[in-house]
Amino acid sequence: MDVELLKPTEQFKLDASQAISEAEDLAKQGNLDDSLKKLRTCMKKAPETQQQEF
Repeated sequence: MDVELLKPTEQFKLDASQAISEAEDLAKQGNLDDSLKKLRTCMKKAPETQQQEF
């Protein structure tokens, strides 16, 4: 089985956790604009079933 065949939700969770970590790092550096952009970009990529929760 191919590793690439993760469910969209599982892949999104991985991507989201990485984006959140990067956004936190940017925020700690005082770069709030880029931090918010990173989070918004991540949320736009959410599978349709997940978008309603945000």
